[in-house]
Amino acid sequence: MTFKIVYICGIFPATSETFIQREIKALQEKGWKLSIVSLNESIEKNNEEFKHFENSILVLYGRNFARHLISAAIESLTHPIRSLQTVNMALVDAVIPGEKLQFIGRLKLVVQSVMALGLA
Repeated sequence: MTFKIVYICGIFPATSETFIQREIKALQEKGWKLSIVSLNESIEKNNEEFKHFENSILVLYGRNFARHLISAAIESLTHPIRSLQTVNMALVDAVIPGEKLQFIGRLKLVVQSVMALGLA
């Protein structure tokens, strides 16, 4: 059985994420199946250093935001119980977080759980 690894980053690629870049490259060279999810578009995407990542990065909150919402809706319709469990877990964590979290951070948890459904 082959496993797939998904890296989820706030912004990728970024020069500040050199550890993740090296790790991803090493795992790819060893034959692992990887997906890279960046929550936001990178301003460094035209950097020559990141050319080998270009085609393997999925950006959630970029120009494909609507497409990801549609994918999340389809996933919710095809797997309603699992989808509700995912969003419910985010809601519980937003209402009763384990650490101090401002309202916007709590809201982001729920939005990110819905967007994650679109990745399923």
